[in-house]
Amino acid sequence: MEILNHLAIPLRFADDIKCFYADILGFSEKYRFEIDRDTAVQIFGISEEITVSVIERDGFSIELFHLTDLFQSGIMHICLNVPDISEVCRQAEASGYPVVMIPRPSAAIAFITDKTGNRFEIKEKR
Repeated sequence: MEILNHLAIPLRFADDIKCFYADILGFSEKYRFEIDRDTAVQIFGISEEITVSVIERDGFSIELFHLTDLFQSGIMHICLNVPDISEVCRQAEASGYPVVMIPRPSAAIAFITDKTGNRFEIKEKR
């Protein structure tokens, strides 16, 4: 099973998608989506709607979070695939780590933060 699902990083200049990520690194933009303000506050502590561009190369994805500020530390996260999301969340909560569950039509996702502030998105790999 592939454990690494994707990385997420901030993006201040949208033209970097083509000029840097596509032309230099060889990624292509697959799609964009919006994170509504309430969800952005709940997960990342950011009080604004966020546009996210998903780029891909050789089956590996990076989520580029379009931000107005130069850096938002709450955006960066590592997304991992796990066999049982409920068990991972149960263990995290039992150990005192904050867990935010996000219900989605396809499958729930969770965000777990370690004591240093590193954030992990957890998806169940079926």
